[in-house]
Amino acid sequence: MNVICKSFMIEEFKTYVDKVDLNTWKPKFPVIHNTSAPTQAQYIGWHHRSDWTPEQWGRNLVSYYSGLGWNGCPHLFVGYDKILVLNALNVHGTHTPSWNKISWGIETAAEFENEAFDDGVKTNLIAAVAILCNKAGFNPADFELGVSGIHFHKEDKGTTHQHCPGKNLIKADFVAAVANYMNENFSNTFVVPVFEASHIHIPESVSLADTAGMSMEELTSIKWVQVQLNRLGEKLNVDGRVSIKTKEAVQRFQKKMWLTADGIAGPVTRKALKIAK
Repeated sequence: MNVICKSFMIEEFKTYVDKVDLNTWKPKFPVIHNTSAPTQAQYIGWHHRSDWTPEQWGRNLVSYYSGLGWNGCPHLFVGYDKILVLNALNVHGTHTPSWNKISWGIETAAEFENEAFDDGVKTNLIAAVAILCNKAGFNPADFELGVSGIHFHKEDKGTTHQHCPGKNLIKADFVAAVANYMNENFSNTFVVPVFEASHIHIPESVSLADTAGMSMEELTSIKWVQVQLNRLGEKLNVDGRVSIKTKEAVQRFQKKMWLTADGIAGPVTRKALKIAK
């Protein structure tokens, strides 16, 4: 196996990827997985052990995969803390039946069937996939099965893992987040796909919000939300786009105000923004 077994913070990972030579082997797309074992809770718990490191875990994984007779392994294991590079990024690995020779395999240390996709693991996974897509020149939203765009493991018709990476990792939201990250950090200009759901459940608090006295600009403008968040200490580009940075800033404000932290700047959040000091 061509194994790296080094873990990185996001900026360190970007520096590492910048130096990778893809002339020897270049994939067509990334495939997203979750580990299930460990769950995110188990993975977090391992950090309390004095003899445990991501690199030690990586070495154990390599030994296990070798025992299966595999000649490669998944390229990345993304945790809430770091991004572990296992299989070399310019050599094909082993992670899904149909696409091993043409894709990067990216595992996430979590069980998204019942664990939330949020906090550090969300931040690291979005960044890791965006950095790889930028390196390879991929448009993450240009999806054609088996050809291009971000793939989920369950989309491989040859796999038995029919729910991977889990229901709480919503592909439409994830693809949009990766595209936004690339636009904001690498000066790309991808058109972020808009996925509209019909008959979505709107919380009762939204329907009953008292917005008397608020203008339509205050109720509908994304730029207004960005200006108010910047007034309170954020440093957003006032561009009128619901980018990942804007959504995360909205979530921080919502948590501070004890509101539902869904990242949606609806009427309840907007009224709180208007009166916040």
